[in-house]
Amino acid sequence: PDTDETDADFKYQQLYMAIDRLPKKEKASIILHYFEDKSIKEIASILEIPIGTVKYHLSIGRNHLIDLLQ
Repeated sequence: PDTDETDADFKYQQLYMAIDRLPKKEKASIILHYFEDKSIKEIASILEIPIGTVKYHLSIGRNHLIDLLQ
């Protein structure tokens, strides 16, 4: 197997496992924003929460992912 593909697959697997470990609200915000390309306004509407709360969940979620992936 191609080493680059194997490394990439491993990194994606680690990322998905880390996302799965996030608290529910952070996980939803991260998935909607980064995987479904939803805007912060769209996420606020979908989750029925204020825009500031979406921004908070994205910020905290990114920080948690950094911690989980180190």
